[in-house]
This record gives sequence, C-alpha cells and structure tokens, in this order.
Amino acid sequence: MKNLRRSFARNRSTACLQTRTLQGLTIDLAIVALLVGGCGDAVRDRPTARVSGTVSVAGAPVSQGRLIFMPDTGTPGQPATSSITAGHYEARVPHGRLRAVFHITDEIGPTVEIFGRKVRETTNQVPQALRGGVEIEISGDRTDLDFAL
Repeated sequence: MKNLRRSFARNRSTACLQTRTLQGLTIDLAIVALLVGGCGDAVRDRPTARVSGTVSVAGAPVSQGRLIFMPDTGTPGQPATSSITAGHYEARVPHGRLRAVFHITDEIGPTVEIFGRKVRETTNQVPQALRGGVEIEISGDRTDLDFAL
C-alpha cells in the first residue's frame, strides 16, 4: 500500500509537471503569435504616399541608381526602395519622418574579378556629406520631391 501511494504521488506530480509545461508552452506560443503577427497589419495599415521627382549630382541627372527611404526612429512602416533611371524615381513610402539614402555609382575602370565574378570597377557618386542620407517629412503624395546632390 505504501508503494502504491508513492507511485500515485510520483505519477500525480509528473502529470502536474506535464500540465504546467503544456500550459507554459501554450502561453509561450500565444506570445510568439502576437509578436510575429500582431504588428504586421498595424505596419501595413499605416498610410503611405506616392512620391516622385528627380535626382541629380553636381547639376547632372543621375543615369541610374537606387533610392532607399528608411523610416526614422519612431516612424512606423517598412523601408521603400526605388530605381533611379534617367534622373527620375517613383516610390510609395510611409508617412512621417524618413531618411532618403542614395546608392549611385559610376563605372570608372577596367573589369575586375570579385569573388570569382567579373565586374566593372565603380566609384560612389554621392557627395561625402550626403552619404548618410537626407532627412525628409512625408504627409501626402508629392510629385516634386527633387534631390540635388
């Protein structure tokens, strides 16, 4: 009878431990679901604006490049990217404070091999003072957001 009581107590404590573990796992999964899925719609539902304009360096239109709009700290939303072609760009960006970061290069030299791939040597055309980007504020659609670098 004594052994039966010990066995019952041991099985009961194991069952309680398993129940607590399952409850903890359920709570952990619920928290993960909220963290992963809870913010996605809130970010996607933020207002956005269509922006377009020109990009020039030293007065000449940029032939090709990339423009990245990064939301500033405290501004919800996803970064937006746009190609710069013949000095013109278009993008959909979140409302708020953003940093426009430019990636503009020019092929200057011979072909070089990098990681087994042959590419033309390039140089960064963005002026040193503006390589960290330009701060802007967006509150609605704009077709005149020009950048003269």
